[in-house]
Amino acid sequence: MINFKRDNNKFNYRISGILIQNGKLLLHKMTTNQCWMLPGGRAEFQEDSKETLVREFEEELNCKIEVKKLKFVIENFFVYNELDYHEIEFIHAIELKEGTIPSEHFIVKENGVDFEFQWFSIEEMKAVKVKPDCLVQSFDGLIKPDIQHHIFKE
Repeated sequence: MINFKRDNNKFNYRISGILIQNGKLLLHKMTTNQCWMLPGGRAEFQEDSKETLVREFEEELNCKIEVKKLKFVIENFFVYNELDYHEIEFIHAIELKEGTIPSEHFIVKENGVDFEFQWFSIEEMKAVKVKPDCLVQSFDGLIKPDIQHHIFKE
């Protein structure tokens, strides 16, 4: 996976997907964390962002997706576990092609870490902590045709 550490700094290259079904957006978080994010993960070397998303959804959710279009490029700067993070995230609109994703809250274990998955309406997202902040808008805003670029510095 593409992440590396130098001194007190850590870099991540993350890819995630906007999956909306029945008026709700799929989010996930580590069970030990308070912050919800889009499902996805870190790219591997020589793997493009679309390949990363397809792989991550197959590994974590045992389903096949189609990656539609790049929607967001996020530059994210934050502190986590006493490290200064610099993260670049590509967020794509995606569609479920094969398989099913439970409609209720569920947990997936990956590499010894428990991830909670849950579907949220826009109103429900306003009541929890969601990163990046730009996701808490109308679903129309999430899928408008242009690519949005955001920089977040905590």
